[in-house]
Amino acid sequence: MTKRPYGYRAAILVLESLIVVLIAATGYWNIVSLRDHDRHVQKWLAARSNSDAVRRAVVAVEDERQALAGGDSGMFLQHARQCTDALHRVKLSPNTSDAALVDQILSKQGSVATQGDRLLSSPAAEQPAVLRLDQEIRNLLQLLQSLESRLPVTTEKALRHHDLMRGTVITVTLISLVTLSLVAITFSLLGRLSGLWAASQATAAAERVRADFVSFISHELRNSIIGLQSGVSLVLDEELPADTRRQVANAITSSVGALSRLVVNLLSADRAGRGRLQPKIQRVFASAAVAETVERMSGYQEDLRHRLQVHAPEGISVMSDPDYLDLILSNLIDNARKFSPESTPIEVNVRSGDGEVFLSVRDHGIGISVEKTESIFEPYETSCPNSGHRSGSGVGLYLCKRVVEVQGGRIEVSSVPDRGSTFTVVLPAADSQD
Repeated sequence: MTKRPYGYRAAILVLESLIVVLIAATGYWNIVSLRDHDRHVQKWLAARSNSDAVRRAVVAVEDERQALAGGDSGMFLQHARQCTDALHRVKLSPNTSDAALVDQILSKQGSVATQGDRLLSSPAAEQPAVLRLDQEIRNLLQLLQSLESRLPVTTEKALRHHDLMRGTVITVTLISLVTLSLVAITFSLLGRLSGLWAASQATAAAERVRADFVSFISHELRNSIIGLQSGVSLVLDEELPADTRRQVANAITSSVGALSRLVVNLLSADRAGRGRLQPKIQRVFASAAVAETVERMSGYQEDLRHRLQVHAPEGISVMSDPDYLDLILSNLIDNARKFSPESTPIEVNVRSGDGEVFLSVRDHGIGISVEKTESIFEPYETSCPNSGHRSGSGVGLYLCKRVVEVQGGRIEVSSVPDRGSTFTVVLPAADSQD
């Protein structure tokens, strides 16, 4: 059992690493695909822009011819500027034949514009000069058409890019779905592994608690039985002095009381664990209940008679089961006795307020650390709060908490290490129920 948690941890670490690698690979694939798409888009947009610019330049040159034929100087110059502007929008890699052709066309367009402006500005343009300029424009148009034919066909590029984008989207979607499926499966496996790990730990802890509990109970029963046997033998010895016989009888009474309390606690804890506690709640006078418990416990534990300091005013009544109330007080007083020096007092106080009755037991012993204040109410918690030695059956405080809660109350603890602890039981006041 001790090696299995490490195997679970290794498996969980491997699965988490696989998830991280898979998600990282998918993310990298998405980034690479998007960058590739971006490059295709930029190339397509540049080719589309160049194609549109050249087409506008061709249209402008054709309009130049018409303006020249009509002798309209203003329209000629306007179309010439449109052609120049369109050619300036063509972006090609430098030092290439296409870029050189654009420079040649720009130079020729500048010459045509200058000639056309000078020719159309004269009062009477000669027909031969107009024909020569028209031929120049036609040559310019042929150069533009040649440039247009050399540019990439944008429609095919767009279609290829669309197909590429669609295929990549499908691929990325499939990878994402597979990744999510694997993540879900992995987390399911992690949950099962964690559950198995927790179950194995809980089983091991429960087995240790059970073994410790059985060992302790067996030890207590054996010691008590041996003590009773020895005590009975001594009491039957007629030669034993009366004072000694009385002391032995008191010891036997104390052992019987301890055994009786142990059996009652075990039986009640068993019923509490199975949810079979059925309190018979009635009006109980707190002072009388405390006095009865103190008197009974002092009968077989004489040291308590001198240590207990009771402050229980008359007239305070509580809604509780009398037997359960006696069980609560007995366990709290016995708990205070175990964890405080014999020379220190044990204070039992009763007060009421806001429709509730507060029964507290305070000792001046070793106290409880903050981290132990919750675990002391766990079943079979048998260790001393601030040390490692065993100190009881481990059901006393657990039983107090369950019995108090089943009667609609609560139990509180305040403690300072090495200065003592105070356990306070809060139950509904009988007056508030009237």
